[in-house]
Amino acid sequence: MTMISLRIPEDVLEDLKLVAPRLGFSGYQPLIRAYIGQGLREDLARLENDTEC
Repeated sequence: MTMISLRIPEDVLEDLKLVAPRLGFSGYQPLIRAYIGQGLREDLARLENDTEC
């Protein structure tokens, strides 16, 4: 993995910290990675479908 720095509004970070354990994540950083991965996969699939038409 590569380390990056990301600026996130404090209220969003606090919400991530609250939601993460409720969704079974060990902390907010794995949850952020999951959200990014999920969004990326959706966009890639959409872009692949757009090019097939």
